[in-house]
Amino acid sequence: MKARRMIQWMTLLASLAVLFFMVRTKREPLAITLMLLLSAGSVFYGRLFCGYLCPFHAYDKMLGAVLGRLGIRRIDSGRLDGLRAVFYMLSVAILAILVMKALMPYTKIRVQIPILMLAFVFLTPLAPRIWHRYVCPFGLIMRLPAAARPLMPKISSSCKHCKACEKVCPTDAITVGKDDAGISGAHCILCYRCEDACKHDSIRM
Repeated sequence: MKARRMIQWMTLLASLAVLFFMVRTKREPLAITLMLLLSAGSVFYGRLFCGYLCPFHAYDKMLGAVLGRLGIRRIDSGRLDGLRAVFYMLSVAILAILVMKALMPYTKIRVQIPILMLAFVFLTPLAPRIWHRYVCPFGLIMRLPAAARPLMPKISSSCKHCKACEKVCPTDAITVGKDDAGISGAHCILCYRCEDACKHDSIRM
């Protein structure tokens, strides 16, 4: 588990560094193209891109660790979930803009909006769930059915239904009932917070 976590941190931090480098060197269309292709590839390998190569996930993990140590909570309210229809429409709009930006080197289309930076606008003040579950355009693509979902956590039969994992999941991907428990592959971003929260060793790869 330690080796997997170390690899995850290394790949996530590398992805964040690469994103800033590509944006600074005016290669944002290439960065967007790569992220779109990796997202589309989720039909073969699930949300590996989300868990191990997404720069926004890297930022979220770092910010969450810092805020946790400082005892600061990001804004979270059930009312935000009530705006899911608005968030979904925003996600589709962002995806459309991303596609246009990706096509800029090959067409006369010119989009000057720094659209990728919008992720940091959402992730900094708001609960991670809002971006990861509703707004992220790459997550919208990765909701497609996948042939396989490697490295995804699973809840074993030793589960005590204490709901500790459900409470820490940033995307509400976990549902724990009286007799069963499960993790939605379409929403799990492979953050492994559930694995850390489980005191009964019931969550495994």
